[in-house]
Amino acid sequence: MNDQSRERFSNRSLKQIETLHKDLQDICEVAVTLLPFSVIEGHRGKCEQERMNKEGISKVEYPNSKHNSLPSKAMDLVVCIGLPYPSNDAWEYLANIIKFVGKTMSVNIVWGGDWKENPDRYHFELQESVAEIIDETKLSMDR
Repeated sequence: MNDQSRERFSNRSLKQIETLHKDLQDICEVAVTLLPFSVIEGHRGKCEQERMNKEGISKVEYPNSKHNSLPSKAMDLVVCIGLPYPSNDAWEYLANIIKFVGKTMSVNIVWGGDWKENPDRYHFELQESVAEIIDETKLSMDR
């Protein structure tokens, strides 16, 4: 990550960014120059995922969350305008920036705020390609 982008993130965000898939790291590096945001979660281990699932914070059981892979294929962000309660417009703006930067890098991003059931404005993840889905299916069938 370049120094200009690094300076815009807190130490906590930088630690979370280290756990992210390279594509998500690259997106964060560019996007933070357009809008201030924090990375509040990248990789999530088994204990944390189970706790969040038990408390109803996450609907996904371990190891099925994209946060559970290392490097993480998902990140939770918070927009740093309008705090402590960013407006819907601020969230939409952040989502549009993250998705746009991803597209410029040929990386498709899914925003949890677009989900019909249980929308999650904090959540951004790499969209799986058809090839990745087929490979995962093959691995599951081989087990």
